Amino acid sequence: MIDDVLYTGRTIRAAMNGLFDLGRPKKRVSLCVLIDRGAPGNADRGAVQSGARWQTSDTEIIEVRLKEIDKEERVVLVDRVE
Repeated sequence: MIDDVLYTGRTIRAAMNGLFDLGRPKKRVSLCVLIDRGAPGNADRGAVQSGARWQTSDTEIIEVRLKEIDKEERVVLVDRVE
C-alpha cells in the first residue's frame, strides 16, 4: 500500500480493513509512505518504507501537492487553522 503522509495510521488501518474484506493476502502487505510524521506512541516503524521522516506537532499539517491536481509539486508544513 502507498500513502502520502503517515501519522496516526487510521488511513492505513481503513485500507487494510478493506483489503482483508476481499480475503487474506497470500504473503504480506507492505507499506510505503512519502512522509512519516513519526507520531509518538505508534508501533515500530522499521518495516515502513518512507521518503522522509518529519517530527511535527499536533498543530501542524503536512500538505502534499501534486502537479496534476494542485498545479505544483511540493510538500508544505503549515499550522492548523481552527
